[in-house]
Amino acid sequence: MEIRYFGHSSFLISTDDIKILTDPYKSGALDGAIMYDPIDVAADIVTVSHAHMDHGAWKEIPGEPKLVEVPGEKVIDGIKFKGIPAFHDNAEGTIRGSIMIYTIELAGVRLCHLGDLGHILTPEQVREIGIPVDILFIPVGGYYTIGPKEAWEVVHQLDPVIVIPMHYKTLKVDLPIQEVDAFIKMSEFPVKELFKSSVEIEVLPTEPEVWVLDPEK
Repeated sequence: MEIRYFGHSSFLISTDDIKILTDPYKSGALDGAIMYDPIDVAADIVTVSHAHMDHGAWKEIPGEPKLVEVPGEKVIDGIKFKGIPAFHDNAEGTIRGSIMIYTIELAGVRLCHLGDLGHILTPEQVREIGIPVDILFIPVGGYYTIGPKEAWEVVHQLDPVIVIPMHYKTLKVDLPIQEVDAFIKMSEFPVKELFKSSVEIEVLPTEPEVWVLDPEK
């Protein structure tokens, strides 16, 4: 399995047989705040956590990918997806609305993409996601999502083996959110700053780790 980070909350998760893209952004979205280059890679399946154009620009993706954007379980091309409703804020959606969390079961690995999660998970959401999670993609920048402190609370709720932070400030994101360093400094796990945008996973670690990928775009 390969995980490739384009930036913001968008990852390409690939095996020899399938390519899954999460939360594709539109380059220039949010009045130019998202400055990552366009995603020009075709995918078989796209997951969208919500319709904001820094997460839901699936029509910009080459080809005709199959779309996952609703709650509940769905099997596409032999891959099991599950959408779990959550909120974009800590006020039950009254500020920024709803989002979808996704679990993906691929090649014997359980992945969870939290989208723009804005709150600590409820016991019911934890149950729906299922623990433990093998690979967790988690927003850490705050303001629009959970911040570093809340992100660590969610990590402990889901007990992942690999934690991959996303949705943080970079030179190509002009939003009032924090850089990834704030999350890293609070880590209780070993941190691997990979200094590259993609990583091949052949065997999962035996103990929890944080893996930091550099945005490609």
